Amino acid sequence: MFNKTCINCHTGNNFTISKDSERLLNIGTINSLSGKRLNGLLKGIDVPTLRDVWETSPYLHNGSAATIEAAIKAHVNFTLNQTDLVDLVTYLGQIGSEEETAGINVDPDIDGDGIIDALDLYPNDATRGAGIWREQYNDIGNSVSVEGLTSAAKFPNAPDVVTKVNSFTGPNNTANNYGSRIRGIFTAPETGSYTFWVTGDDETRLYLSTDHTDANKKQIAHVSGWSYPTEWRKYPEQKSAPITLVAGQHYYLEILHKEGSGFDGVTVAWQTPTNQTRTVISEQFFQKTLTESTPNVKPSVSITTPLNNEMFTQNASITLTATAADSDGTISSVVFYDGATIIGTIKTAPYSISWSNTDTGTHTISAKANDNRDAVTISDPVTVTVNSSNANKDSDGDGIIDALDLYPNDATRGAGIWREQYNDIGNSVSVEGLTSAAKFPNAPDVVTKVNSFTGPNNTANNYGSRIRGIFTAPETGSYTFWVTGDDETRLYLSTDHTDANKKQIAHVSGWSYPTEWRKYPEQKSAPITLVAGQHYYLEILHKEGSGFDGVTVAWQTPTNQTRTVISEQFFQK
Repeated sequence: MFNKTCINCHTGNNFTISKDSERLLNIGTINSLSGKRLNGLLKGIDVPTLRDVWETSPYLHNGSAATIEAAIKAHVNFTLNQTDLVDLVTYLGQIGSEEETAGINVDPDIDGDGIIDALDLYPNDATRGAGIWREQYNDIGNSVSVEGLTSAAKFPNAPDVVTKVNSFTGPNNTANNYGSRIRGIFTAPETGSYTFWVTGDDETRLYLSTDHTDANKKQIAHVSGWSYPTEWRKYPEQKSAPITLVAGQHYYLEILHKEGSGFDGVTVAWQTPTNQTRTVISEQFFQKTLTESTPNVKPSVSITTPLNNEMFTQNASITLTATAADSDGTISSVVFYDGATIIGTIKTAPYSISWSNTDTGTHTISAKANDNRDAVTISDPVTVTVNSSNANKDSDGDGIIDALDLYPNDATRGAGIWREQYNDIGNSVSVEGLTSAAKFPNAPDVVTKVNSFTGPNNTANNYGSRIRGIFTAPETGSYTFWVTGDDETRLYLSTDHTDANKKQIAHVSGWSYPTEWRKYPEQKSAPITLVAGQHYYLEILHKEGSGFDGVTVAWQTPTNQTRTVISEQFFQK
């Protein structure tokens, strides 16, 4: 009895799956008051060890069970006859610190298919995967669309409930704000034409593969709104087209279902070549193990914009962009998150979205890529900071509202190299397109402290940028400055640490690649004498139209004639 039921959750060396922190469970003891002292809804309980469990009464998270027998009976959807119950209580009373392992180690993605699912929960079960499996994902919002399931952070790797069911159905009127997936591999009982039917509440999609793998599944029927369990003809799409299957061949069948509120449930039926009565599909046809499915390679995904530690002003429009690819299939969606909150979902490349109306503070951005076989990869996070707008506060009194005014309480405010970006200011390729823009210089969309006198390459269109800082000359002598940029780029140097005395010293009149230093003669400055220990203001003004973009500034110093990009180490004033 223990190996058939309890071992699903009380497994491994410690008789618990609690090492998998995503699988918090509710055996039926959580109610509306649970978690009240934590000021939040309690969604699940960590699974306790069974070692020496008899010494830990009362039992369950709330101490509501005085005996082990009462704790067992508290589990919903789990009943035992009296003989089995006595045997199980006796066995649990024998599990001590010296007891051997439960024999089943729930390890993430044991079968290497790229998905943590029912197959990984039963690695030592000879029939593992055979039958019909239902996975339920709780508390994922009140959307009535299947996208509310597939875009959920816990889908598909962290179901709240995994159940082996005896027919291709889901329970009726069981909960709200959840989604479910039901799937299995069936063997066609005869050759000929089959018709599939589906009911569901709310949106429900039925998929069938041309073979036993999920790689080749296609949607064959659909409930676009909701229907009662026996309401087969509410929508024409509930009935599939005739599909020819071959006796003895194996086929993968899957339901994706999302429930908002109210009544819920799903049911799948078929008409076979020799039985035209619509019949719910039972487990007798699902005796092939899912482990024979082709392993799925997880997709790849990374965030390209914004950059890590980039800073923005409040109400700025922040462009989120990710690259995603799937080596053995296709990307079905990319979902952007701010922490655990969904920002938006993109289903086709380019995977980019505009994010605005953000709260001030630090935000952790990530992207989740879903492939066509439901494997998921989450990108490395990117941290951005949104600062309150200081549009009416010239804190340092220099007559310009700029990066220095955004950080008045920072002990190093102004030190370093600062880059300001002004988005959506037209497709002009001239620096005048920046300097004549209404938001220049007081309202940059992005303010970033950078580690060298450069701007990012190929990042956006129709924007302008200013990069500036005060450097300390490392030695006395003759310096030569170089600049590249796309599109027009102007380099200014002051005779002192203020911008009041700046003069243009180099120029890209058209465009150049980041290392194309000699396209125009004006990219190289005349020799300029600087004095060691003196401070000098350096500035770039740059305007991008479309296509490639970026800027780079380098110098040759009195003792180093190798052209070297200027780094932040000299900009400490």
